[in-house]
Order: sequence, then structure tokens, then C-alpha cells
Amino acid sequence: SGKKWDAFKETHVGRDLFLQDDIDQSAAMVREVEATLPWLFRGGAGANESTILWRDGLTNLLLKCRPDRVLNPHEGSEPIVAIDGKFVDDWSPSAFRRSSRNLRYDLQAAHYEAGMMELWGRYAKFLFLVVPSEGPYDAARLYEMSRERKIQAEKDHRALLADLASRARSGDWSDPGEDEILPIDWKDWK
Repeated sequence: SGKKWDAFKETHVGRDLFLQDDIDQSAAMVREVEATLPWLFRGGAGANESTILWRDGLTNLLLKCRPDRVLNPHEGSEPIVAIDGKFVDDWSPSAFRRSSRNLRYDLQAAHYEAGMMELWGRYAKFLFLVVPSEGPYDAARLYEMSRERKIQAEKDHRALLADLASRARSGDWSDPGEDEILPIDWKDWK
């Protein structure tokens, strides 16, 4: 069957191929999210995978984000809610807190909220929909960054955009310390 599979792949170059197990796993995840959070798909106007482009007013950079789902973008007084799905091994609050810190999901939230504010001119709430990456798919959770984390993430986001704009103007993409030998100190490791 290896030769048959290789031949099949060659005739479908450029296409995403899914095995039945992949399709079954995805369907189970969707069923769980729909059962746990039915309003996510049935409540309010919404759009999936919408690309948002805007020009940052302070840096003049052209920016982009692509939330997995946006609810209520055109309903006036209803809050805009953007959702990004995360598939994780451990979706407990402590594990997701660790992941969100290590992977800087706070910067993603700040970036997406800035884009939605620019596009729609009103506050948008950004949520993370966290689903186990392995079965059983018996839970899905929503997380939102704390107010304090959002405030710091907005500052960090602005600083990163300023740095990006400065590097784009100067053409200097070097990293501080790239031409040095850097010490490793165990006390800093956690």
C-alpha cells in the first residue's frame, strides 16, 4: 500500500490530503465545541477566517490578522467577539496560562483587537477557544486575557511595531548579541 499511497499523493500535488482518522478527529472536535458552546456557531451574525487588513496610524505599517471566527461585526450595539482556536494537550487553566505566556498569545490578542478596532471603530473582545488535541473530546473552554495582561500586551505590541518600523526604515535586521558569545546562567532558568 506504500506504493499506492505514493502514487496517489503524486497525482494530488498541491492539495491537502486527509486520512479518515484525521476527518473523524476533526468532526469529533467540532461536535464537542458545538455541544459545549452552541452560541458560538448559532448566535449572532458571524464570519469564519476573515482577513482584516489595516495601516497602523503610528508606524504606517500595513498589518494583517485572521481570526478563526468573528461574531457581531455589523450589529451596531452588540459587542464584537473574535475567537481563535487552540488545540492543546492540556486545556486546564494552569496549563493554558503557561502556554499563553510561553507562546505570547497576549500579543496575538492585542494585535487582533487593534485590527478590529481600526476596522469597526469599536471595542472587540478577543477569546481563545481551547479544545483538547486528543480524545476524548469532552470539553472545550473559552479564555480571555486579564485586563492587566491586556494593558501590558498593548504596550508590548506597540513597542514591537515601533521596532519593526525602525528596522524596515533602516534595513538593519540584526539581533543584539548575534556577534557575541552569550553566557548561560542557570539561575535564570525556570
